[in-house]
Amino acid sequence: MTYSEIKITFNSSATWGTVVKFDISNGLNTFDILEEFVLLRYSGNQAVAETSLLTTSAINYREAFNLDYNSTNSYEVTVNSNQVTIKSKDPSITFSNGSAINYPPLGGSPTSKDISFAYNNFQGNIFNIDEVVFEEALNPCSYVKLKVTTSELSTKIKSPVILNGNTENPFYINILRSGGILPRQIILEVENDNNQIVQQKLVVPNTLSVENVSINVNPSPNGGTVIISVSNSTGLDLEYSLNNVDFTTSNVFDSLTSGNYAIYIKDQLGCSVSKSFTISDFSASEPHFYISPTNSFRFVHTKKGGINTNNKLDRNKFSYQDDVYIPYKGNQLFKKTDIIQTQFESNYESISAKTIDKDSNETNLIVNKLTTNRSIKESRDAIKFNFGNGKTGVYFTTGKKYNYDTGIDLNEDYTLNGYLPEWGVVGNFIKVDTSWLKIEDIIYDEIRFAKVLIVGISSTTEETIKVSTIYNRENYDVYEFSTIMSTFLNKEISIEIKNEDSNFDDLIHESKFIKTFENFTTLKEVVYKNDTNTDILFSTGIEFKMWVKTEKVYYKPIGESENHKTDTNVVLLNGNVRKSKVFQFDSLTSEKMIQLYLALFHRVLFIDSQRYVLENTPEVEEPEGDTNLYKITATLISVDESYDSKSYNNSIPITGNSFEVPSLIEITSNGFIKI
Repeated sequence: MTYSEIKITFNSSATWGTVVKFDISNGLNTFDILEEFVLLRYSGNQAVAETSLLTTSAINYREAFNLDYNSTNSYEVTVNSNQVTIKSKDPSITFSNGSAINYPPLGGSPTSKDISFAYNNFQGNIFNIDEVVFEEALNPCSYVKLKVTTSELSTKIKSPVILNGNTENPFYINILRSGGILPRQIILEVENDNNQIVQQKLVVPNTLSVENVSINVNPSPNGGTVIISVSNSTGLDLEYSLNNVDFTTSNVFDSLTSGNYAIYIKDQLGCSVSKSFTISDFSASEPHFYISPTNSFRFVHTKKGGINTNNKLDRNKFSYQDDVYIPYKGNQLFKKTDIIQTQFESNYESISAKTIDKDSNETNLIVNKLTTNRSIKESRDAIKFNFGNGKTGVYFTTGKKYNYDTGIDLNEDYTLNGYLPEWGVVGNFIKVDTSWLKIEDIIYDEIRFAKVLIVGISSTTEETIKVSTIYNRENYDVYEFSTIMSTFLNKEISIEIKNEDSNFDDLIHESKFIKTFENFTTLKEVVYKNDTNTDILFSTGIEFKMWVKTEKVYYKPIGESENHKTDTNVVLLNGNVRKSKVFQFDSLTSEKMIQLYLALFHRVLFIDSQRYVLENTPEVEEPEGDTNLYKITATLISVDESYDSKSYNNSIPITGNSFEVPSLIEITSNGFIKI
């Protein structure tokens, strides 16, 4: 449907130098629409001039307008004889202030052209979406109710559902909540009786899932502080409670004694979840295990406390468990020379890993602990002073460090010069003199030029004291193990990771089946890692690998150039060409497709020993029929393979006739000075 329109009638030819101009307004801003008639169009805002055929002027104007202003098809542009009609598809657009003036290119005074403008601007009501609200649905943990209010009745709902003959305003739609790492986007599209259509992009709130809830407990001899974190919670307003009655927006609970607890979490859409944790001996912890999908091997959680778990969730299932008619299994393939490293996070007391072959033969793997993040003890000098209102300020300049348990000087002097130790965060507990106190606030003291910890005890004098703490840098440690694939040549194995702890149920993860071969003739080796830490601690030197097949690989060089144009010459200032290839990968199961997609986004990427960098977002085709097979196409730039050129060199004298060169000034008929 179209709304406002403008008719431009070429009563005379639009000759060379004619400028046709009018204004477009959307109610907020006004824009000039301008086309200059020239002998040859060589840039935007230009139309080809004619001398006699009136219809040609109109046709050439339509062509120029579409190129310059109608790339998104926002206007319907037609030509009838010597008249161009432009109709807007946006009801907010109006046209005005048309003019046509000829500016003689060879000199002379501007003159008006006999080109007329007629306007028929839309005067009716503009159909709008006034309000969109997410409300509680009947099954609030799976669905959300979408309440939509429009400026007038929407007789047709076209997306995200189709409904003709709607009679309600506002109207309501039940839609599934987002369930992935990235929230789902939908298009709301409605139409009124006048065939006006409006759209609005919406982000659907995430599902509140207990799987996304993590609990970090900061140990203290006078009680535990519990910090609740909920990932993948876009669009959610969360409240927390320890008794399912008294809720607060604060996700921090402190001064908790030993015992068993449950944290209750609810959102504004009616969904609620709960998760248990335990505080014992003045420390609390919840079980933590995370293995990144970046790893070479794919693992799923299969058992907890000896009980098989539901591994049908997207992040916890193998590709052959996809809900498709023909699910392909797709084993993980490796070469006998491969040594595959696997990294994960855990806070369990005992961790083991082993391989299991088809005949139930087991081989233990050595699991190495790479970090010490939990229950870190520290004692050091600090300065305390009276902060006022019954509070004490504590700050750090220079001083000694001590053994936490014995108090003996470690001969490790420190220098912070007003900065804080890593444990200096609100909510942690520190021992000041003989009292364990919570860090309530952190302020910057402009007199002492220092960040100051505020604790709830009074002081009288400013003096040097000894401050101690027990803290967690993270609620987990990082572990790695290596699998030497030559040990399992021509065998099919799986790997089991087992976490055991006296405070938690045993946790078991198992890998997809893995096959090792002597060599590959058709597969390409993909090695990837990062030079910064992400959800993988790459500072350990770990790198990952997978073997994939390609359908087609071909060169596609990427070039950039900059030139300088004069009236008589064109000079290439510089140019750069980089070698790149397009990789069309063969069909991959869903989990292998995701692994390859993640691999391509790593900062250090090798394919068959050649380093590449991703040029743009890879293209993932839709699955092949009702299967779990996907294809990826990616353009990759070869690292350290580029060609740079310059069209001139300032060290080489310029000979022959003089011409305009950037950065030179002509001072004589046969000489230049360099700037």
